[in-house]
Amino acid sequence: MWNFHILLSTKLAEVLKFKQPFRTRIYHFALQPKMIKYNESIDPEDPRLVKAVAPAQKWEHTGSNFDELVSRIVGMMTIRGEREVARNVMRMTFREIKLIQVHISESNATVINPTTVIHEAVKNCTPLLLLQSVPRGGILYKVII
Repeated sequence: MWNFHILLSTKLAEVLKFKQPFRTRIYHFALQPKMIKYNESIDPEDPRLVKAVAPAQKWEHTGSNFDELVSRIVGMMTIRGEREVARNVMRMTFREIKLIQVHISESNATVINPTTVIHEAVKNCTPLLLLQSVPRGGILYKVII
């Protein structure tokens, strides 16, 4: 009888091991860091200076050379999780853009910054008109928004 209880408790422990809820959030939402602007001055009496703050999430960047559009393009180019290969391709693309712009730059109006060139290219590719499907009488009509 005694061995049956031990067996039952070990089985119960094994079952409970897999039924325990896991934590999805480590830090409380109030501890999320509040990003401040580069030129913003902070008062020495500001409570944010002494408040406990969780570390920034891995997708939140504060670097001066970070560009969200470039990181999205790198993410689209990533194959089989090899993000470093996609970053190297993007660096080589920046290099080629810069070399082409330097060779073209006969005037001061030529933009040499490759991120600016990529932003302009994406802006030129975005559609000017947006269409929305509207059902009327069982037929879908495309209507300009």
